[in-house]
Amino acid sequence: MRLITLAQAKAHIRVDHDVEDVQIGEFIEAASAAIVNYLKNGADTFLNTLGLPEEIYDDSSPPEVVDYVVPPEVKAATKILVGELFRNREAKQDGEIGGQLGIPHGYGFLPRAVVMLLFPLRDPALA
Repeated sequence: MRLITLAQAKAHIRVDHDVEDVQIGEFIEAASAAIVNYLKNGADTFLNTLGLPEEIYDDSSPPEVVDYVVPPEVKAATKILVGELFRNREAKQDGEIGGQLGIPHGYGFLPRAVVMLLFPLRDPALA
């Protein structure tokens, strides 16, 4: 499942070649899954009954996916997480991964900017 297109991810991470398209696609899928897991039932507002975002196609032949019906804050969070995965492929092994503006976040947690965007949409866990 992808919450953003390859073109959107490449524009965000400023990649203008096709050499790493497969790797970037894998990062999109991993980031999308992490975000849907974080949102829990909050993701149901933009996922169909199969658990996938609705696709928007262009009129080329065959039609290409040009976007997904996903809230803008979820797209932004996905781009940030893809960027983090792209820049920090091996992740530091000291218990922290470098975050935005040099602010680290621990293993098992999403970067602060991602959480800031997604938190209002999240279906909270019951205590």
